[in-house]
Amino acid sequence: MDETAAIARLKRCGVIPVVVIEDASRAVDLAHALVAGGVDVVEVTLRRPAALEALAAIAKSVPKALPVAGTVVTPAQVAQVRDAGAEAVVSPGFSESVDEALRKAGFQLASGRCHGVRLHARRGRGADHRQVLPGRAGRRPAGAEGALRSVPQMNSARPAASA
Repeated sequence: MDETAAIARLKRCGVIPVVVIEDASRAVDLAHALVAGGVDVVEVTLRRPAALEALAAIAKSVPKALPVAGTVVTPAQVAQVRDAGAEAVVSPGFSESVDEALRKAGFQLASGRCHGVRLHARRGRGADHRQVLPGRAGRRPAGAEGALRSVPQMNSARPAASA
């Protein structure tokens, strides 16, 4: 799938489940359950050792799911998630080195917790997508609304809160 098609699926999904998985053997069943429930995007965060294996299993075994790699924070992880089969990437912030690695790998970054300056830096580099993360109790951090309004050209995807 090309990046444009992946971004279109992210937009259509509306809610993106953020999966922090301890046991990669459970990933395929989880992804099938999400797809059966009408959610065809699965963001697997790289916060646990099982994440890459889980992402690869979903990419290989659940063709109706869009495998998204989350919490990608280093250029090395960009190559790892590409090899695991990720079709889109989310980072909790903005790093020029990660952005450059993503561009070279054919991905477009969706940044999470970026303040206005970082959002504008991403926009200046041609990005037109951002991820909106809720703050505590589903509220955004103070100042987030203004930062988001300052770059209206960037589209938003809203993930579900992780448990």
